[in-house]
Amino acid sequence: MTAEMILAEMAKVYAGSRSYLDTGCVCTEFLTRSGGEDFVSTRPFRTVFIRPARFRFEFSSSHPGRTERYRYIIHAEKGAVQTWWDLRPGVELPRTLGLALAGATGVSGGSAHTIASLLMPDEVGGLRLTDLAELVRSDDGNLDGIKCYRVIGRPPAPAGPQAEAARQQFRELTGLEPPTEFEPLTLWIDRDTLLLRRIDRRTVSFVEETTTYSPAVDTPISDEDMAFDPPC
Repeated sequence: MTAEMILAEMAKVYAGSRSYLDTGCVCTEFLTRSGGEDFVSTRPFRTVFIRPARFRFEFSSSHPGRTERYRYIIHAEKGAVQTWWDLRPGVELPRTLGLALAGATGVSGGSAHTIASLLMPDEVGGLRLTDLAELVRSDDGNLDGIKCYRVIGRPPAPAGPQAEAARQQFRELTGLEPPTEFEPLTLWIDRDTLLLRRIDRRTVSFVEETTTYSPAVDTPISDEDMAFDPPC
């Protein structure tokens, strides 16, 4: 199959699933200007979904050696959307699940949005993996015995006021000019299930990021798995 065909078939699996469950982690390695490791940030996450619209996403994060690990929960059921975040205590009620996910996308390293947008393409907006351009099918790979297609593609550059605000934030945080285009992503897609297993990206010259997934579709999911359970 071509790269385009692989992504199209992957999207069908997610959009047609009755349920979905995963655990994963966004691992971001910050490098020194000489290329050595500065520090590594990990953001473990978990996604639970039952069609048509029962959804739960949680991730945790910290600044290594500087802050305690915090939790962020997004929950949707029977048309009601709730979020909870250690850094902004109290339950919030976004109008839509799409808005809730948009608020968590940046701080979660993209993990809040990536799979949700494939599971619910009509409800969750924003750029999806199926929007990648300059697609190339690379050599197949092996992840712990799992044979994977490898597809490389470049995210289109964002436009509009929000994109300019993001570029300004990048300047303030790094003291550098933001890149004019995004670096390519490498997707590792399970050959047997067509589920996403890993994403490799180099966000800027001194940041490397790997997102890993342990996914399952059409698997039984309990009410406990789906519970909205922020700390008291």
